[in-house]
Amino acid sequence: MPCPYAERRGALIYCKASGKTVNPLTFPCLSDRYTACRYYKEARAKAGEAAGKPTVAAAPRAAPARVEERPQPPRGVMGVRRDGSPPSACSECVFYVKTRSWCLLLGEKVEDPQRPPCAG
Repeated sequence: MPCPYAERRGALIYCKASGKTVNPLTFPCLSDRYTACRYYKEARAKAGEAAGKPTVAAAPRAAPARVEERPQPPRGVMGVRRDGSPPSACSECVFYVKTRSWCLLLGEKVEDPQRPPCAG
């Protein structure tokens, strides 16, 4: 069902609500989603005000609080060298990113690569 404010004019649609021609590929004039169009919403709000009906504006949605809880690997998990043996320093471990001083296994910054955080 097309929007009641839409009027087809060749390849474009004339929007009676905005007084402009709009691209139907950008605006949902010809689909059932026309109620999501900003011009439709504005026209309906103006029609409600003209009829004396109180219009209720939707309250802005608050973004949900984002809680970042990283799953912590169990302590005692050790890094590993390429040959499969346990490393004595972070610089020998495959999970250590030297340029960032970061342990991928634990997901934390390494202050002293000579004392691996997974070792103790």
